[in-house]
Amino acid sequence: MMGSGLGLLGRAQSDRLNFPRNLIRNNTMQGGVGGSPGTAPTYWSIDGSENGLTRTLAFGTEGWIDYIDVRVAGTTTAASTYFVHFETAIRIPAVKDQVWNISVFCKLQAGSMTGISSLHIRHLEKNDMGADVAEAVGPAITPTVALIRYESTSTLTNPATAFLRPRIRFTYANSTAIDFTLRMGLPQANRGGFPAPPQKTFP
Repeated sequence: MMGSGLGLLGRAQSDRLNFPRNLIRNNTMQGGVGGSPGTAPTYWSIDGSENGLTRTLAFGTEGWIDYIDVRVAGTTTAASTYFVHFETAIRIPAVKDQVWNISVFCKLQAGSMTGISSLHIRHLEKNDMGADVAEAVGPAITPTVALIRYESTSTLTNPATAFLRPRIRFTYANSTAIDFTLRMGLPQANRGGFPAPPQKTFP
């Protein structure tokens, strides 16, 4: 985890300074539509069993950070998982033994994390057909009321890996009242063992 005081770079400036490039194509969330359930941004997907829960999306900016608000509310009828994928399955090329960093600004915008048993950045490895072959789990995220950049580094492990899919996943318990809004901003996936300065991308 790190603070949010890093400068913002465009892709051209990042290339000139020789920083690793953000390979998430649309971290400014173009194409997203607010509402319930709303529409995920272009190239993104938000997946999870309903199990008594409803989803509401909203979009905006906080300072210079473009964000998506994901509100999940209801009383669960089963234990399950919820995913926010920041890119399509077979877009970011990757191979075994490469080191990747995934980062995202995150805060608890409203409600509480009661009933949520884990929240993590995850490095999902895909083969050339898009099937899952491995996944690394980053440190647990405990969002606060401050918009903080969280990050996770992983070395890819599977010989069949051809792509990396960056995502956040949380799990929830059964028979639990849930109502929280998670704000996520400027997700980034770059090569190397550290998060490069934030780079805005557009589809």
